[in-house]
Amino acid sequence: MTKEGLFRGVLKGAFIKAYEFVHYSYGIEPESANEGCFFAASALRGICEDLIALKFLRQLTKKDRDEVTAIKMLRGTIEASTKQAKFFKKRRPFQPVLQFAEDPSQLAAHKNRLTAIGHASQLWKTEGKLPPIEQMAIKVNLRWLYDFIYSVTSEVVHFNPRIALRSGWGTCPLPARHPGGHFYGSWVFSTKNFCRYYLDFNRTYGLYLFLLFALKFRKDLSLSDSFIGRIKKMETLLDDELRWPEAVTSEEMNQKDPGPIQRAVLRVAYKERREKKRGKIGGRGR
Repeated sequence: MTKEGLFRGVLKGAFIKAYEFVHYSYGIEPESANEGCFFAASALRGICEDLIALKFLRQLTKKDRDEVTAIKMLRGTIEASTKQAKFFKKRRPFQPVLQFAEDPSQLAAHKNRLTAIGHASQLWKTEGKLPPIEQMAIKVNLRWLYDFIYSVTSEVVHFNPRIALRSGWGTCPLPARHPGGHFYGSWVFSTKNFCRYYLDFNRTYGLYLFLLFALKFRKDLSLSDSFIGRIKKMETLLDDELRWPEAVTSEEMNQKDPGPIQRAVLRVAYKERREKKRGKIGGRGR
């Protein structure tokens, strides 16, 4: 860590986390999927934010990116210890917990350095702190990825009536109405009901983020040509999938699914249009 720098150490940790998420997801057979698939989906947000933040910080010089990483780590530790002290004082005052005393001069120095590095690099203008992940995503042209992953994973970790209700499944597709005006029927609420969907979601987007990590940080991680060759093969296999999981599915909205034939035709048509477009662009250069 001392030799390679703090940033590279964090990058390696994030890359391995992305790999292990994929390894874990593909280690679950579809017939063995359970509620764990639902709860694991929220981890995709952290992996996505790792990718964006590290790509953003990589634009700094090695010295500055290591310093910013160190400040971010120290500030996070102090804030977490302060909040845990308040929680345990309220709920379990007898339990000893770590708490780091806040040094006002050190805090001021950290804020000044973040402001100075941001202005000097022209990467951010926020005073005393790094910009939000959303702004980082814009800077590294990954806003489209952030918005999608953030939207889907936020539905898992935040209050969302649609996510709560779609976990309720019953034997009657349309419950009959009781003469008194009430619906009746047998329904079971469980995150297990949508576990196959979340397993597929975790596999698809976990692999997609891992592949992005490998391709965007190839040099930083010293990945070999043979390793990247396998990465590109996996990328092709993933692209060949007819359907990637959507945030809102036709099934849950009681809409007819297009089906594999229509999906295949649409993909072939898209590829043909793309090849024609490439041919025209290439022709102009000849």
